[in-house]
Amino acid sequence: MTKVKETCNDLEQYSRRECVEIHGIPPTQDDESTEDTNEIVCKIGELIGFEIESQDISVSHRLPTKGNWAPAIIAKFVRRETKEDFYGNRKKLRSFTTKDLGYGIENKIKSLTTKV
Repeated sequence: MTKVKETCNDLEQYSRRECVEIHGIPPTQDDESTEDTNEIVCKIGELIGFEIESQDISVSHRLPTKGNWAPAIIAKFVRRETKEDFYGNRKKLRSFTTKDLGYGIENKIKSLTTKV
């Protein structure tokens, strides 16, 4: 049973190699199901000087959250190289806030972390 659990965990980790998490972005809609998270990820790419097209993103959505925190956005890229280039530019986010993305409130874009 332990071996099966380890194998399952390894497969889950492998499937996350193309993913990044983005924290600090407030929801743009009251109904998060109508929010275009792909567009948000593309705007963040522009902000850090890395152009992303919508077709570079396989899927993106908000993660469930507890409490009053803004739910993180998870984005899965079509290619791992695109994810690595995007993730490699994450340090540039330190000089930007959500105001730079057009939000009315000023939050730090806290982190861009990979799910591995």
